[in-house]
Amino acid sequence: MLTAVSPTDRKVDSHNRLPQVETLVSDQEISRRLLSIRSSWTVAERIERRREAERRFSELLNALTAA
Repeated sequence: MLTAVSPTDRKVDSHNRLPQVETLVSDQEISRRLLSIRSSWTVAERIERRREAERRFSELLNALTAA
C-alpha cells in the first residue's frame, strides 16, 4: 500500500521532533499546592492518610533491611 505525503505532513513531523520545553515548578509552588490540598481534608482523612503512610514506610524499611 502506498501513502501520499504532502509537504505540510513533513512540517508537522519535523515540528513533533523538537524537544518539548517543560516548565519546572518551584519548591515553593509545590508546597503551596500541597497545603491547599491538605486544607480540604477532614480529620478522618488525615488520620487514614497518616496510617497508610506509616504502613508503607514500615514496608519499605522491611524490604530494605531484608535485602
